[in-house]
Parts: sequence; C-alpha cells; structure tokens
Amino acid sequence: MRRIGVLGGTFDPIHAGHLALASAALEAAGLEKVDLVPSFSPPHRPSHRPAAHWHRFAMVVLATTDRPRLLASDREIRRAGISYMLETLRSYREDDTPAVPLLILGLDAFAELPSWREPEALVAEFDLLVASRPGVRKEEVLQGLPAWLRRRISPLPELSQPPAGAGRPCGGRIALFDMPPYTVSATEVRERLARKETIKSLVPEAVASYIVKYDIYGGGYPATGE
Repeated sequence: MRRIGVLGGTFDPIHAGHLALASAALEAAGLEKVDLVPSFSPPHRPSHRPAAHWHRFAMVVLATTDRPRLLASDREIRRAGISYMLETLRSYREDDTPAVPLLILGLDAFAELPSWREPEALVAEFDLLVASRPGVRKEEVLQGLPAWLRRRISPLPELSQPPAGAGRPCGGRIALFDMPPYTVSATEVRERLARKETIKSLVPEAVASYIVKYDIYGGGYPATGE
C-alpha cells in the first residue's frame, strides 16, 4: 500500500519553511508524495483571524504547482467543521485508492501533541516523522513528553520500512530527524506585509502575487516588496 506524508496546518500563508519541511520529510522517509492539508477551522484558536480557507488552499496550490511530489489537499476543507488530525489521517483509509499516511510535524508542534484530540489513539494508529526546529531544544522537548509518547520513538531507518509482521498496518512509531534550519514563520510574513517589506524570499513568487491581487492581509504592499 502507498505510503504518503501528511503535513497539516493553517498555512496562513504557506511559506518556504513549510515547503522545506515537506521536501525533507519526503526524502527522509522514502514517501511517494506529501499532501499539504490546510485546516478548515483549526482546533486551537489562533492569535489572529486567519484568511478564508479558500484563499489558504489556493496559496498551497500555487506553492506546490512546480513541485510534483508535493500536493495540495482539500480534505479538511471538504469535511468542514473543526479540523482534527486524527480524523484526517483516518480518512485516507476510506479513499478509493487507500494509502498509509505518515504525519509530518515540526518539533515545536510535536511538543504540543499531548493536548491534541485523542493523542494516544493517533500515535498508536499512525507513524510520525518529527523535524528539528530552530530555537527548539530536542532534549527539553523529549523530557517534557509523557512516557507513553517517549517510548514510541524509533530510529529513522525503521520508519521507512513496514512494521514486522505480515499484514500489520503501519503505525505506532515516531522518528526524529534533523533538517536545515528555516526560521521563517507565517507570523513573520504577515508582519513584513504590514510594514510593506519584501516577502519574496519567504514565500513562492506566485503566492506573493496572489496575496497582493486578492488583498489577503490588508493591502498597500507590492507583490515582491521592492
């Protein structure tokens, strides 16, 4: 069965760090593809009102157009309501061509996993691939995790192989890996736009142009910031 990566988030907007994480995970775990899945309504209330879901999805489409193995997925938008990752991952089993999804997270998001909906069910049913994040100390994150989560951590090479046992579904393993640091964040992108500064190094050019064309974050800024 196909193994694919799933990278969820608000993507408000999608930026170079998201794309770097998806690409690094693709190669690290030997995945067929990575789906980038914008949330319809994130379960954790953000500090600001996000852009409309159709704009966030459109920006993900534009950002992945020239990256054949990175795809925009609208499955949380089609489902509507609060976007819970456990439901999203389970939905891949119901597709016409079922796939085995692997959840991709940054280390900062992984530290918050115990606060998610049914986290023990999520890590029991699905594999997780966790990437390093600038300014987030791996040792501190691991020490702060509950024991039931820490004992799931496996070496990265094991994650690219099916679990032992004929017919046994993938799931229950967590691997950590290091990737080149990307300090960009969606907050920084929005703040630069508010100051009328360039964002062309932070987001794909097509995304920058879309933000301007549809006045996503307040207007008054050039597409490239020049």
